[in-house]
This record gives sequence, structure tokens and C-alpha cells, in this order.
Amino acid sequence: MKKLFALFAGLAVIASACTQSDKTAGSGDTVAPTDTAAQVAIADSVVPADAGDVVRDLKPGEPLKFTGLQRPMVVDFWATWCGPCMAFKPTFHKLSGRYAGRIDFVAVNVDECQEVADANQIQAIPAIFLAKPDGTVERREGLMEEDEFVEFLSKAL
Repeated sequence: MKKLFALFAGLAVIASACTQSDKTAGSGDTVAPTDTAAQVAIADSVVPADAGDVVRDLKPGEPLKFTGLQRPMVVDFWATWCGPCMAFKPTFHKLSGRYAGRIDFVAVNVDECQEVADANQIQAIPAIFLAKPDGTVERREGLMEEDEFVEFLSKAL
């Protein structure tokens, strides 16, 4: 019974993500920055181009903040049971190496970091936030292809 319930809940979330993706495709919503906790970022260092996977996974109980950034930060809210999330994950990790040292990449597992997901009003996943040092945050929901994601990241540079 639990497995059946989990299956239906997962399908409902995926359907919601697809619906949200259709509504927001091609447009980014700007959201107010949240000061729910301390900033997470990769330590300042010289990182060679195409450094490989440099995504930082947010740990349970660890805070997330979008203000006071030294460089742009992109955050992927995801879950292991989410098909679109798992389809987007290789692109997110691949491009983290390409933009290493210019944009910080953070992954937030919504099942492990529920308080961060709630604080950021995550209703559908994948949800991608692009936070800029000026304090603005742009939000996209739903699966993005690599070229769409590159275009989304270009807004930060």
C-alpha cells in the first residue's frame, strides 16, 4: 500500500512539474531573495576550464541564502524519484565544470532538505534558481535541455 501511495504521489509531482514547465517555458520568474540561512558556495579558488563536476550538494540541516554572493549561484532542487530531475542531472553536472570559477552550482535534494525546499516555496521539480550577486533570483521549473540551460546561465554572466 505504501509503495502504491508513493507511486501515485510521485506521478502527481511529475505531472505538476510538467504542467509548471509548460506554463513557464521560455520565461523566468524573478523571485525575492530569501534569507533563510547562510550562503553555500565553492571556496574561491582558481579552477581550470572544464574542471569536471564541481556541484556542491547541500547537506540536511545546512542553510541556503541568495544574498551576499561573490559570484552567481545556480541551485537545482531535485529528488531521486523525479524522472525530469534525473534527466536534467547530467546536464547540470556537466555544465558545472564548464562554468567553474564563474558560477557556483548547488544541488538540493528536496527529500533530504525539506526545510530549504519549503522556505523557497518549491511546488514542482526540477526547480532551478539563478541567484545573482545583486540579490536578484530568477526561477525556472521543469526540465531544460542543455542549450536552454546554457541560455539561462548566460543571464548571470
